Parts: sequence; C-alpha cells; structure tokens
Amino acid sequence: MKTLAHPEARIRNKSLHSTARRFAFNAFLLVGSTLFCATLAELFLWLALESKIIRTDRGFGAFAKQFEDAQLKGFSVLKNYEGEASKGQKQGIFRLSDDISIGWEPTPGIKIGHIRINSAGFRGREYSHIPPPGVCRIAFLGDSDLFGLMLKESETIAGCLETHLNRIHNKKRFEVLNFGVPGYNTEQELETLQRKSLIYNPSVVVLLYCFNDAELSNRNIIVRVGSLSHPYLGLFLSYYLN
Repeated sequence: MKTLAHPEARIRNKSLHSTARRFAFNAFLLVGSTLFCATLAELFLWLALESKIIRTDRGFGAFAKQFEDAQLKGFSVLKNYEGEASKGQKQGIFRLSDDISIGWEPTPGIKIGHIRINSAGFRGREYSHIPPPGVCRIAFLGDSDLFGLMLKESETIAGCLETHLNRIHNKKRFEVLNFGVPGYNTEQELETLQRKSLIYNPSVVVLLYCFNDAELSNRNIIVRVGSLSHPYLGLFLSYYLN
C-alpha cells in the first residue's frame, strides 16, 4: 500500500526544489558574468597597452612594462641554462621555483661541467647548518656576478675571498657561501636570505649590489609559460591595491 504524502509536504518540497534551482542558476549567472567581465577587462587592458593608449612611461603602463621585462629576464635565465643539461640528465642548472616570489632558482643536487649545486640549492659543496668550531661563516647574496657561471668555484668572488681570508689568517678559518643567482634583484635576494642563507647561521652577510637590482617587486613576478602567465587585470589590481 502506497503512503500518500501530505499536500503541505508536497508543496514544501516543491518550493525547496524551486529555491535550489534558482540559487544554482543565480550562482552560475554570477560566476559567468564575472568571468565575462574579467575577460573583457583583460582584453581592453591588453589592447590599450599594445596600441599605446595607456602610456608605458608612467603609472600602470610603466608597471606593466617593468613586469614584462622582469618576466623576460626569468625566461632568459631558464632558456639559456635549463637546456645545458649533460647527457643523461633531464634538468639544467636552473628550474622554476615553487615560490613565485623568486621565480627561478638553482636546481638542487645537480652538477653540469664546473657548476655544482648542492642539495640546498646554492652553488658549492655541502655545508652543515652549524659552522664547525673556530670557523667564521660568511653568506654572500647577489646575482650573476656572484654566481660566476663561467668560473670555477675557486674563481668566483666567494671562492677568491675564502681562499684569501684563510691564507692571511692562521688561527681562524673562514667559509664563504655563494647564494648568488643570475637575474635576481634585491627582493629575490632578501627572500633567499630568509629561506636559505640564515639556516646556515652565518656570522656575516654580504650583499653584492648591482645597479639594476632596484626593480619590480617580485611578488608580482610569476614566471610561467602560456597565455595566462601574466594577466594584465591581475597586474592592474596589484598596482592599485598594493
């Protein structure tokens, strides 16, 4: 025997189903209209920048151009060095970083030619986090000038300084750690200091500053491949909200 639902219960269920359908439709309409408006805004900003309607020598236009220049620098580093992997190796000297604030980084544990990257992801041998007794540890931060792509470890700035200090000091030993990465600016170097260098408890930290280090804040640099690698709408919001 079938149990007949109470008329009020049927009306209530029908009302609930109707409300749920309206909610789903409104949510879909909201998401769809938001995506449509964002796409239009992205297209407008792209056309305005490409056609020079928005000037690139000041304001948001200059910010967007600076972003693209910084992004091209990251692509250049990866293109030039990522493909230099030795036979049997799938990775090059540098890789994209999971941390978008630095964009790219040395590939940990790789050796290509005279370039050796330790397991922590900076040039040189393995180091303990705590310096050995009687050792003064110096951490160097910088860009390609410090990294020394064409130089042996002993010929880099860090290597030469370590050799010199250990030669002139008989009772005290020195370790100079090379945290240089080609293309890095000051903010990326600060991030490297916080993420990597301080773990090794240096007594001294030295920043090798170059004239082009003062550039775009790297929280706005996302080095990725594809048409959505640098949405202008995101740059626009970042410029006016930061």
